[in-house]
Amino acid sequence: MSDPFGARSNASDRDLLFGVVALQADFINADQFHKAHTLWMRCKEPPLEGVLQANGWLSASASTQVARLVDRKLKKHGGDIRAALDEATGMTLRLTLTQSEPAVMSSGGEGNKAWWSLRRVGGTLSSWRRRLYLTSIVNVAAMVVLIITVGTTAGMLLFPSANVATNVPRNQFASDFGTMADQQIEELRRARVRERERNYTSHIGATAKAWEDKDLDRMRGFLAMQLPKIAGDQDFRGFEWYYLRHLNQVARLDLVGHRSMVNSLAFSPDGRHLASGSIDCTVRIWDAIIGQELFNLEARAHPTAQGSSMAVLPTASQVDGIAYSPNGSNLAVAYGDGTLRIWDVATGLEVRSIKAHDAAATSVAYSPDGAHLASASFDHTVKIWDANSGAKVHELRKHQDQVFSVAYGADGTRLASAGKDKAVYVWDVKTGDVVHSFNDNEDEIVYVAFNRDGSLLASSTDNGSIWVWDLNTEKKSDPIAGRAKTVNSVAFSPDNRRLASVGPEGDVKLWDLASGKEVYSFKGVTFSCVAFSSDGLRLAAGSMTGEIVIWEAVDPPAELAQARYARELVESMFSENRVREDVIELIQRDQALSEPVRREALARAERHRESARTLNNRSWYVVRSSGRTPTAYQAALRQAGEASRQRPEDGAILNTLGVAQYRVGQYAEAVTTLTKSDKMNLARLPNRSLPQDIAFLAMAQRRLGHEDEAVRLKQQLEHLMRLPRIYPFEGEPGEAEAITQEALDLLKGVAGP
Repeated sequence: MSDPFGARSNASDRDLLFGVVALQADFINADQFHKAHTLWMRCKEPPLEGVLQANGWLSASASTQVARLVDRKLKKHGGDIRAALDEATGMTLRLTLTQSEPAVMSSGGEGNKAWWSLRRVGGTLSSWRRRLYLTSIVNVAAMVVLIITVGTTAGMLLFPSANVATNVPRNQFASDFGTMADQQIEELRRARVRERERNYTSHIGATAKAWEDKDLDRMRGFLAMQLPKIAGDQDFRGFEWYYLRHLNQVARLDLVGHRSMVNSLAFSPDGRHLASGSIDCTVRIWDAIIGQELFNLEARAHPTAQGSSMAVLPTASQVDGIAYSPNGSNLAVAYGDGTLRIWDVATGLEVRSIKAHDAAATSVAYSPDGAHLASASFDHTVKIWDANSGAKVHELRKHQDQVFSVAYGADGTRLASAGKDKAVYVWDVKTGDVVHSFNDNEDEIVYVAFNRDGSLLASSTDNGSIWVWDLNTEKKSDPIAGRAKTVNSVAFSPDNRRLASVGPEGDVKLWDLASGKEVYSFKGVTFSCVAFSSDGLRLAAGSMTGEIVIWEAVDPPAELAQARYARELVESMFSENRVREDVIELIQRDQALSEPVRREALARAERHRESARTLNNRSWYVVRSSGRTPTAYQAALRQAGEASRQRPEDGAILNTLGVAQYRVGQYAEAVTTLTKSDKMNLARLPNRSLPQDIAFLAMAQRRLGHEDEAVRLKQQLEHLMRLPRIYPFEGEPGEAEAITQEALDLLKGVAGP
């Protein structure tokens, strides 16, 4: 027999599988699943995923994780969605009874029509897919016959009594049906609570094991799994959870902000701040004590040469090296376009810009007295600069290939450099002469670093070896690390007892300098660079994916620990796309929080301000597609508006705002905004518009009845789409194509002039 639910395609089955997986993975609870399923069954649009997101029950990041789990289950079952559903629910009978169309259950209405769908989530789904239609009181008998033909099991569930009278009032019948649904949902809720309790016990054991294995990232992951996900969730956390969290949290801080690999770190001389440079073209300054970002140099304006108007810092060049001045007031940054920039770290304003090299500037270092800067470059040179005037003091030419790293010795008279030519040179900075030469290496030298007193020089290579030279004797140590892949970075501890390294597996390793043996390894994400604070109590590492971790050797004071926890709590809540009011309510209702932490968290939530980039990304995720709810589009418009107020000259953000205006029907405003964003985006590309601008301009003009202009823009869009795509300027692969298709569908049949 053909499926009576013939209109429910595989897409609908996938929607249901998405919801079941989200429920099973504890991203949503049973009540949220039931409500979302009810809304979804009424119109099948938007998808169940969209319903969950529009109501704030599922974040964008969680949705991505659920989608990956769904794809994994489908792959496991060869694309068979029903088999995946059976496996996902563990063959457990779960009923979700949904009223798909509210009906007036009055005694009179012959024309009233209500239908109910009975759904078994799990088991053999197809045998339970039946839709029951009630058109009048007389049809109750016919409905009973239909249910009997479907199966006696369904009949027993729906009609526990042996005799069912055909004159049962509709409202009484609906009431019985609703009671049964409530019972099933309550049983499902209790089952989920029992499952979460079992998971808690197993995860606590896994957390303790992760602590024994020194795997702090895995430990943090298990701890996070046990946080209540919504207000009202039962909280199973006890003393053991808080004890394990203490072991984990006092040992490290996690700093999140960069979008790509962090390849340079520098602590301020007093150890209170940490600067980080990334290939995402930004430099970020962090409070290394609290773990909070202070500002992002990419987003800050600086005075022009005239000192009156303001200009935005170009963001096209990646950051390859950073260094604090000895007094901590300035930060020198080496950029991929060969430029050196000096920043005032108190204000975030640019002090000086030097066009230093003809190729990428790869490394920068301050002399101990702060009077000079040294820089290395792919142009095979090392240069020394007057830090106050920007004038060139020396140009050192000895390397035969790209130079990767420079470092000053403790007394400021020596400068080390190393690079692709497998040579390490130590220069006299006054004369520019080479005083030590270590060029018998078999491998490219990636990084060099002096110890605190300048007596030792360490280098790392592209085959995984670390060498240490005693500059007093020119004796080279045995290799500290084995032969493998590149060791990206090394750093001496201030007490000269340890050497930290990153690579080749991405772990941060600590080596005993006396014995050359590994004494500890920090595992987790794939790390890319490392730095010690001047007091030796903090060790920082940047990662390939943009995260930064600071490990600490001392317990912070109670007030500081409370402030850190409050910050992490608030940031985690906002990262789930929650609005401020919801975050405040969750904090107020969390009985596990101490009052000092609650007060600090509430204060942080009140003053929390999302970055323009974050707001823009969240808004674009919604507005780029048609079919979302009006509520979702209105929320996205508010987010895009706030992002645009923060960064009014950003063409990408203006495009998002214009698209959001189009989605809510503000067509005239959309034309104005998109015209402006098109001009801005044209400046970023070689005389080429973005499809996102032109497509929505064309659709907005069509909605306003300006058909001649709509046709002109359509032709321009078709021309753009014949050109090669430019990523990432044109968004994700396939994004421009989907938006173009929406525009072409709307513009079908529109005649030109």
